[in-house]
Amino acid sequence: MYQFRQAYPETDLQITEITSKSIRDLVGDGMLDLGVVIEPFSDSKFCSQTVFHSEAVLVVPKQHPLASESCVEFGALKAERLLMVSRDYMYYDVMLERCKAAGFTPNIVFESSQWDLLLEMVANNQGVSILPRPLIDKLYAGRVCQLHLKNPEFPWALSVIYRTDKFLTVPMQRFLKICGKSKQSP
Repeated sequence: MYQFRQAYPETDLQITEITSKSIRDLVGDGMLDLGVVIEPFSDSKFCSQTVFHSEAVLVVPKQHPLASESCVEFGALKAERLLMVSRDYMYYDVMLERCKAAGFTPNIVFESSQWDLLLEMVANNQGVSILPRPLIDKLYAGRVCQLHLKNPEFPWALSVIYRTDKFLTVPMQRFLKICGKSKQSP
């Protein structure tokens, strides 16, 4: 956003922080021109452009039996006390799909819309969580252990979406171009 504002100060860029589900609905209703959502995202009413790649990782307290591992099978989470982001996030649905693909229903003991609260609870040995690696790296890298997941893996990416029937204005084109240049990956 900073790059866009620096390059195009004459364009009014308004940013609203809400869940991906709400963003999808507001873009679909024409209330927002563009929105950023979590992948996987597939809807024929929208075009999407991936702007950030990373992974979601298992986050465990330092004293957890798995803390010394670097990678864990997704199915190993079957018996764990899972701390989850709340149901109004697309991430919740993606997480449930990953658990189903691994053959189990998760034991969700707590839900919150506050990512930092979930990380604090993990650090205090209240359960485990699966969260995007950039959040842990930025806020909690020294306080918790993060483990790669396999079978299935858990890629985490963000995409900018807009309606397929929407005319792309020059500011929208410029924003998409800047987002394309700023793709990141671990």
